[in-house]
Amino acid sequence: MRDDAVFEVLDGGVEVATLRVAAAAPGLFVVDAVARLELAARRLGWRVRPRDPDPDLLALFELAGLPLEPRREAERREQPGVEEVVQADQPPA
Repeated sequence: MRDDAVFEVLDGGVEVATLRVAAAAPGLFVVDAVARLELAARRLGWRVRPRDPDPDLLALFELAGLPLEPRREAERREQPGVEEVVQADQPPA
């Protein structure tokens, strides 16, 4: 495990805050801190995502019922920060 876990708070695609939690090993105190941050962020219409997460920490979040989507690099021909929307009744292009 890395020395700390870093989480981004996003308003749309704009980072408005960063939370750095010092942790020698993944623990429930990290899950609790991020869950509280997530709740506050959702009330504002924001979201929280981990930055360069440790796989053990992601597994702990999954186990606690708080799955987080890590930041991913934009795919080719994809604009960063733009999400693709697909309608269920649309045939594939």
